[in-house]
Amino acid sequence: MLKKRLIACLPLMDGQVVQSINFQRFNMIGNAAIVMKHLNAWEVDEIVFLDINRRKNYDFWRPDVNYDNTLKEFADVIRYISTSMFVPLTAGGGIRTVDDMRRYIHAGADKISINTAAIQNPKVITEGAEKFGSQCIVVSIDARRQANGTHHVMTNFGQTDTGMNAVDWARKVEDLGAGEIFLTSVDQDGSMKGYDAPLIQSVAAEVHI
Repeated sequence: MLKKRLIACLPLMDGQVVQSINFQRFNMIGNAAIVMKHLNAWEVDEIVFLDINRRKNYDFWRPDVNYDNTLKEFADVIRYISTSMFVPLTAGGGIRTVDDMRRYIHAGADKISINTAAIQNPKVITEGAEKFGSQCIVVSIDARRQANGTHHVMTNFGQTDTGMNAVDWARKVEDLGAGEIFLTSVDQDGSMKGYDAPLIQSVAAEVHI
C-alpha cells in the first residue's frame, strides 16, 4: 500500500491564494509566498498549485501580489515560489500542450496537472507521459454527484457537465498514461464536511495509480 501523504491544494486567483467553495465562491487567503513558507514549516508532503485565474491578465501591479515586481504570468510565480520550497510541487492551470507542460517544469514544477485539456484532447496525456514520464502527469478530475449516486466529470470551474462517468474517465486516463489522479468533489469543495468517500472509493477501486 502507498504511504499516506498530506497534500495541500492552493488555488491562485488574480495573484493571490484563495479558498474555493463549491467552485463558485472564493475566500481570499493572501500572498502565495507566505502561504508556501507556512506549508513548508508544517512539513506537508506535497503541494498542488493551481492557476484558476478567470481574467486574461493578473493584477500584478499590486505590491501585495507582485512579490518582487518581476512577475508577469503564472510560470513566473512558480519560478519564484519553487526556489524556497522543499517539497514536490504540482502545477496546473491553463495547460493545453506539451510545450505548456515544459514551461511549467522549467519554471520549477515537479509534476503537471491537466484537466480541461485532457478532456478536449486526451492524447495530450500520452504525449506528456512519453515526454516527461508518467510520474510527472497528473490528471485532475472534478466530479459532481448525480441523483443516482454516480458522479459526472465537470469542466468550466465545475459548472459544465460533460456527461462522462468519473470512474470511466479515471480508467481511461490511467490507460492513456497518467501517473496520478487529482480527484475533487465539486459538492464537498470547501464545505468543511469532509471528503466524498463514495466518490473516492468508486475511483480507487477501479484504478491502480
